[in-house]
Amino acid sequence: MDESIGWPDIMGVGVLAGIGFTVSLLVAELSFPPDHPAHDDAKRGVLVASLIASLLAAVVLGLRNRRYREWEQSSPDDQEA
Repeated sequence: MDESIGWPDIMGVGVLAGIGFTVSLLVAELSFPPDHPAHDDAKRGVLVASLIASLLAAVVLGLRNRRYREWEQSSPDDQEA
């Protein structure tokens, strides 16, 4: 792993991958007949999980972005005369 990438970065991208819900919606659609009560519950569950994953990823990656900005501002400039 590159030294500039830390485990929190990997975790943030992993959480962000949790919003990939199109296949899950397809599986939910094919798993239950349209008139089955679990049909709508499965779709709602997938959408809620995707929402939670996107919010969590925004928090984790936002904190990492803030940390990288702090590190960048605290490092000495390369263009000193």
